[in-house]
Amino acid sequence: MDGKLRCSLAGGTQEPVTCVAYLDCSNDLVTGTTSNKVTVRHGIAADAPHFSHKLRSDLIKGSLSSLRVLPMNRMMLIGTDNGGVTLLC
Repeated sequence: MDGKLRCSLAGGTQEPVTCVAYLDCSNDLVTGTTSNKVTVRHGIAADAPHFSHKLRSDLIKGSLSSLRVLPMNRMMLIGTDNGGVTLLC
């Protein structure tokens, strides 16, 4: 990457985004916010459909700090600021 702005995404969330994952195979962009909200955007166009889901506090302890979508089965591996790691189906 050359550090240039590729796109700017409107909509989806008003909270600060702490982690981002991109799936090449399906052109999906997955973001996680400080309030533990995960948003999946189908494509990077401004009008691309997207949906959000707030993770329950009993599922995640702390705030999202990293996420990775596993390409084989599309499960998400989520890391938190207190060192916890959770596999979500």
